[in-house]
Amino acid sequence: MDLLFAVQLVSFSITATLAFTLAVSRICLMRRNTIYENSRWMLLTAMIIFALHFLLQMKYGLRAKGDDLGALANIIFYTPSGFLLTVSQLYLQRGGRKCKRYVIVSLLGYALILAVIGIGRWANGSWHIGNYLYLAVALFMICIAHFIISPARDLHRLNRRIDAETGNPAEVYVRTMRMGTILMYTFNIVICLSISYTKALFIVCPLALLAMTYYVVCFTALGFNMAQVADVLADHEEESEKKDNEKTQVTVNGFSTNKEDEITQAVTQWIAEGGMRDSDASMVSVARRIGVSRQDLSTYLNRKHGCTFRIWLSNVRLEEAKRLVMEHEDYSNETIAQECGFSSASQLYRVFKAATGSTPREWRESQR
Repeated sequence: MDLLFAVQLVSFSITATLAFTLAVSRICLMRRNTIYENSRWMLLTAMIIFALHFLLQMKYGLRAKGDDLGALANIIFYTPSGFLLTVSQLYLQRGGRKCKRYVIVSLLGYALILAVIGIGRWANGSWHIGNYLYLAVALFMICIAHFIISPARDLHRLNRRIDAETGNPAEVYVRTMRMGTILMYTFNIVICLSISYTKALFIVCPLALLAMTYYVVCFTALGFNMAQVADVLADHEEESEKKDNEKTQVTVNGFSTNKEDEITQAVTQWIAEGGMRDSDASMVSVARRIGVSRQDLSTYLNRKHGCTFRIWLSNVRLEEAKRLVMEHEDYSNETIAQECGFSSASQLYRVFKAATGSTPREWRESQR
């Protein structure tokens, strides 16, 4: 077994295993989300195409017959794979919305690549398409650049919104999205280095497989934590920062005292009913629960409390935690965190330490 065949065999085994992992993960999910499920199918299809590519490379020895045939096979298979990887991430970031333009541009780019390859095959009478390969490679690089720019452009703004509108840190989601962006860049580097130079595969292929494996692991974990960000994603809007600020300013100016009193009463009732115990609470879900719009609730929190939804909810939970710490000495930090809606005891500890400068137990002793 030569080294090239070994690399292809390992790549096939890993991508096939990742496809199997994504397929069976659906069985383990108790709470399914449409946005996540659609993204999972896209990612699963990308892994299947990768595995099929390496299988064909092993069977027919395309790369061994020449760098040009290997590059041609890479272009044909890597373009739809990269497209599906990116769309699966974009679908998560945009809550399943406004991907149509991106999809159309990507499909047109792939169709143009296939047209160039077809013309080259017809003109040269074989798959050694000569100079047409350089044109196909150029178009391929443009498509790959398009694949990695779109998710990276949206990620920063969406992370800010999730950070402001979820009750607990959405660490799994943010980590998955960041890893997806890193994977896109890694994928691009691998393509640039290996598409026409076989020896580069031995260096960059392990890096690409490692990044891909870590991303699939993060993506699978996200399925068990999707409820935390599902409402925010479903309500995600694509306006520019300028339009967002103008809309917020208009809402603030037209926010009446009666409206503020109504929201205050509704929020107070929500707290009294123990709404903060829901660890998956978000601005969207709370606004829906108390019967106001997300924008009105955001404006109310800015005017009344001068903070974001997460900071406000964290303060509400902290006050409830203080009450439980004083009244129930037998409660552990895990129990108090669960009763107050914190995602974990460690988060309760961090919030308590940041607000009071001491641990829950130390704070209780100091109050006495």
